[in-house]
Amino acid sequence: MTARDVLINTRGLIVEHGWVQGTFGSEGEGFCVLGAFRAQTHQVTWRLRVRAVQALEDATGTIDLPGWNDDTPGRTQQEVLAAFDRAIEKAG
Repeated sequence: MTARDVLINTRGLIVEHGWVQGTFGSEGEGFCVLGAFRAQTHQVTWRLRVRAVQALEDATGTIDLPGWNDDTPGRTQQEVLAAFDRAIEKAG
């Protein structure tokens, strides 16, 4: 598994279950960015998770993913998925 795979799988959780702000989330309510990483990365190494998170930070232009996810009024799921797409492209 690569950091790209982690990004693809994490994005897939948001597509499948939805996206939320203000909570890590769950399969029943959707996931925030970090909640989605947390939910699917229990099977990968810490190092891989860090590389995937760093790729998403680069794609969003921030090191504050919780703030980026939660604190931007009007943030949309489409913006979140587009950030994953940019990170996946660069990680590929």
